[in-house]
Amino acid sequence: MFNIHDEIMNIILKIDAEFIRILQHIDVHSQDYLHRLKDEQRICSIVNQFKTYLESKSQDLCTIYMCMIEHIYYKYDRTPGQPSIALMDQLCKYIRANDTSNRIRVRASLCHIYHLALHDYYYKACDLMKMCRIQDTINSSDISIQILYNRTLVQLGLCAFRFGAIDEVHQTLVNMRSGNQIKELLGQNIHLMHRQEINNEQYLLPFHMHINIELIECIYLISAMLMEMPCMTSKFSSNRRRLISKHFYIVMRQAEKQSISGPPETMLKHIVVASHALSLDDWKEIVHQEHSIKNMSMSIASFLSVQLLVSRVTYSV
Repeated sequence: MFNIHDEIMNIILKIDAEFIRILQHIDVHSQDYLHRLKDEQRICSIVNQFKTYLESKSQDLCTIYMCMIEHIYYKYDRTPGQPSIALMDQLCKYIRANDTSNRIRVRASLCHIYHLALHDYYYKACDLMKMCRIQDTINSSDISIQILYNRTLVQLGLCAFRFGAIDEVHQTLVNMRSGNQIKELLGQNIHLMHRQEINNEQYLLPFHMHINIELIECIYLISAMLMEMPCMTSKFSSNRRRLISKHFYIVMRQAEKQSISGPPETMLKHIVVASHALSLDDWKEIVHQEHSIKNMSMSIASFLSVQLLVSRVTYSV
């Protein structure tokens, strides 16, 4: 029997998928990308109208709710009261209670965790991650869910940094390095569709959804510095001790081999200088380097806190 609800649903989902595909194939630095991005408001309006229709019919709500969530979860809500928090909670709770497809339920939970972490609801996000136990089955999940899981972990790590939970930052971001590997893990490798099968372009996220790779590297190295340097400079530290961060150790050793010429000019060099200052108990120099890093990047500036670093550094030294 012909089901008009299913036909409308398929049309809307195809429109949404085509919108993402168009963004994937436009130069992200062009005006055309910004022009097309404005169409998202029209897409969301169509989805919302169909959602209202389905609510009166009580059919296929989970699928259309998930479509709404995909357009909300990665956006920071600057509206007073942040109504997106309550909306995400409502949509995701409905899916967890009524969805029979494990895939939609997992995606909804990950998006919910991401959105909570983005808005600094750190403990709520952590509790939801533990409750859902997504990490137990993530290795057998499809690629799109694994990418969303990695994005959610990164957002949890960034949120932990803002809360000063340095140990949790390092534990969460330890596998997220700079370079092409992390871009692939986060679905941000712009060369993915050219190097591999054309079908893999479905896993490539549009540019406006990307997470700043330099920001991830900066936050990880700072957390590693605060955890590693007290052990490296302690007279009671053994040369055979297990490294907390092998990546940070390699960065420091490579910096030692390079000749110093002038003040630091990159985020990485600022962190190296701050690490040396920490080894000399010079916390004022560390704060100075932190200010320099903030001045280099607006995205990093919103994350780094002088009060946080002073408290952690004085504790370390």
